[in-house]
Amino acid sequence: MTDATLMPEGAQPAIRLERVLADPPAVVWRALTERDQLRSWFPSDVVVDGGESVVGAALTFRFPPEVIDTTLTGEVLTVDEPHTLGSPGERRRCASSSHRRTAAHDWC
Repeated sequence: MTDATLMPEGAQPAIRLERVLADPPAVVWRALTERDQLRSWFPSDVVVDGGESVVGAALTFRFPPEVIDTTLTGEVLTVDEPHTLGSPGERRRCASSSHRRTAAHDWC
């Protein structure tokens, strides 16, 4: 992981953490958009209304009680398969790629 970057622009400041991954964009995309793949690494069950990550789709983040007994909601804001997937809230998940690397970003 690289150093964190404070992103003070906009109404809500964010922190950007970047991870450089060896996998190609298509593999990272599946890890971010397929429910079974997400369960293997993300701390909550992520339910996408309609089952497909499209702009406007409602998101439900169901956390197990042993992690935190809560459910959060959100909405898919941006989709550019297999490069960008974004949602608002406590965390924002994005995948970006270039010809040299694939990186997944967390926004808090």
